[in-house]
Amino acid sequence: MTTTVRRLAFIAATVPALALGAPIAAMADAKFVDQQTAAGKHGASLTVVRSVADEDGKVSFKHITYTVGPKGAAITDTHSSAR
Repeated sequence: MTTTVRRLAFIAATVPALALGAPIAAMADAKFVDQQTAAGKHGASLTVVRSVADEDGKVSFKHITYTVGPKGAAITDTHSSAR
């Protein structure tokens, strides 16, 4: 087989698989999670951010910060969701 025929055969085999696989990937949930930590001689903190959009259209967001220092500990949080 020549190189051109091999390339055409490869394209003919992969295009249907990609065409059928793309809608499945589009139905997947989207998710973002991140965390940041810091520590020093005056205290420490942990921040967590989480955002999710599922296939039903529900969206949620959470931002939580935990801090501790010489004056005590605190939690700050923000939650939001929509359908």
